[in-house]
Amino acid sequence: MNQMNKWMAIGFLLLGATANAGPRNNFGVYIDTQSNIVFGSPAGAYNSPDSTQQIGCSIISNRQPDGSWLVSIRCHARNAAGYQASCELYNPPAPLLQVVSAMNDTSLISFRWDAQTGECTALHAYGESTQAPKLASSQTASANAALPAASHPAVSANKAND
Repeated sequence: MNQMNKWMAIGFLLLGATANAGPRNNFGVYIDTQSNIVFGSPAGAYNSPDSTQQIGCSIISNRQPDGSWLVSIRCHARNAAGYQASCELYNPPAPLLQVVSAMNDTSLISFRWDAQTGECTALHAYGESTQAPKLASSQTASANAALPAASHPAVSANKAND
């Protein structure tokens, strides 16, 4: 087979191939107070069948009376049962600020906290093609039925006081 025919054959095969986007995970919010760890995705919380789940982190900057700036990171999560967890870290190192800045709707967010101080002790943001996107509210119900349930470790939590 000459070079031209070979490329034409490959082109026809590619044209006839079915596109497959791969697996999709719609991670809801999971809180484990035994290990003091949280994980979930903003899009998964948004796409969940309930209106309770939330997860995210923010960078907060406040000017102090002396003119200096106090910077902090705050992460918060609430699962479908209404259990909440949060942590905060004042004057975080630059790499943690970069992690929070890189988060988006499809990031799988994980954070760990010190139960005595409430300080964040670990913060991760994972981004990959398996994360389901945030859907318009009219698409959410049908998407939840179509997406496979992700497997997660057993979760135990204490109900937060509102």
